[in-house]
Amino acid sequence: MTTVLNYPVKSDFYLSNIPQELRELLDFAYQEKYAELYEENNGNILLEDICRKILNCLKSKNKMLTYQRYFSMGLIMSDAVNPTIKKYLPNDNRTQKIHDFINSQLSKKSLIFSKNKKFIEIKNLFPEISFGIQALDEAVDVFENLLKSLEPTQSQNALLEILDDCFQGYAIFPGSENRRDLFNWWLLDVVPAVWKLEVPQQLYTINGLQNYSDI
Repeated sequence: MTTVLNYPVKSDFYLSNIPQELRELLDFAYQEKYAELYEENNGNILLEDICRKILNCLKSKNKMLTYQRYFSMGLIMSDAVNPTIKKYLPNDNRTQKIHDFINSQLSKKSLIFSKNKKFIEIKNLFPEISFGIQALDEAVDVFENLLKSLEPTQSQNALLEILDDCFQGYAIFPGSENRRDLFNWWLLDVVPAVWKLEVPQQLYTINGLQNYSDI
């Protein structure tokens, strides 16, 4: 089934090379309306519930593959909120340290973080304090949950917290405008990319949409 999209997907990326079950779930999620996204005549399903259903659909019998998909989604969403942090903390390099650490582990083809001494140090980069700015606090919370998502037993709940900060919170941008477009980006670009362990075509940030390849 072909859906008319508001989110400007540049190709048939959404429809290609993903299983029928996932494609039908994404189409269902796209057709629904959500009170959490400030939509009128909203449906009967909560945004968190549909997000959980989609994350469950990304699971594989291969637990490592499931972990890799969740891990990839966490990284993509952290890239989306990083410009928010840079807006308020332009000279702060803590998010870069987190990404550098993750990249160093990936270069070793290691996804075992919890036993790594450096991981303990990285987890303590952001103490649990409020900056007094909702957008900044929630963007930082995304990075804190990114680190939690690196531990397989916590990965799904950490991702749900990340999505809540982005869709209902101000981690990517404040206000109610464009919330649905942001959600569509996640549905139709991020989720299919994560299924295939690829990066999405575009990234949605406080600065709007940009090509992921330009980052």
